[in-house]
Amino acid sequence: MFTYILDEDTELRPLEPAHARHIYQLIDQSRSYLRQWLSWVDATTSVQASEDYVRAALTQSNRLG
Repeated sequence: MFTYILDEDTELRPLEPAHARHIYQLIDQSRSYLRQWLSWVDATTSVQASEDYVRAALTQSNRLG
């Protein structure tokens, strides 16, 4: 898996379905702030919605790569 180390505390790596719960929790905690700029926030209503997004992004990435 691709991983790019930015510093000792930060790295970039592709999303995986296992990240869905954490993604959803972050969105949910910041929902009122995020909705000012991101129209999709209110449609993200479950961990499953986050997992579906990750899977779709992976599928699209695989088609492009």
